[in-house]
Amino acid sequence: MQRLEVYKNYQHLYDLRIAILLNLSTLYLYNQDKNMCKQICYTLLEDA
Repeated sequence: MQRLEVYKNYQHLYDLRIAILLNLSTLYLYNQDKNMCKQICYTLLEDA
């Protein structure tokens, strides 16, 4: 039971990190910095 709670906490942090990365990539795309957006998207895909 305790292991499941720990997993839930990590899952929450992981979801938060993905949300932040997606927001950053959207921001860079909006600023026309496509290379940085690509780099962030690749990082996101590697971690997923």
